[in-house]
Amino acid sequence: MELMLTQEATPAQIGAFLIAHRIKRPTGTELAGMLDAFEQWGPKIPALSSGQTVIVLSQPYDGRDRTCPVGPLTALVLATAGCPVIQHGGDRMPTKEGIPLVELWEGLGVNWRSPSLLATQDILEKTNVGFVYLPKYFPEAQKLVIYREEIGKRPPWQP
Repeated sequence: MELMLTQEATPAQIGAFLIAHRIKRPTGTELAGMLDAFEQWGPKIPALSSGQTVIVLSQPYDGRDRTCPVGPLTALVLATAGCPVIQHGGDRMPTKEGIPLVELWEGLGVNWRSPSLLATQDILEKTNVGFVYLPKYFPEAQKLVIYREEIGKRPPWQP
């Protein structure tokens, strides 16, 4: 995963990896490795000053299931109950081009595309809700979106 995020892997290697994981589906260990790379290369927000654990809430990235995207509603309910929640996501993704969380938030009048990571952390501290817009803060993963479109299949993750 790191070789793909850093663009050290060739386009052919990236495509082969994505197709292989689409066909056989990744194991738990392989998914953990992907998460490790995302943790190393992805955006970071400092822990809450209260020390309270933050729930990371998103929707499935592999697109295998058709689910109702209730993430923003769930985040608001949890935040109201005193549980801090952070969400993450980007724009519509090939091949389904489904409605992303950021658009649902915009429908509620909240723009998560522009706040800085520090502003997001401040909003999270004050409201118990935050969102990290990945195209802005995880460009390494965003560069992989084109492969998703070109191969016409959903990989096990969504940049």
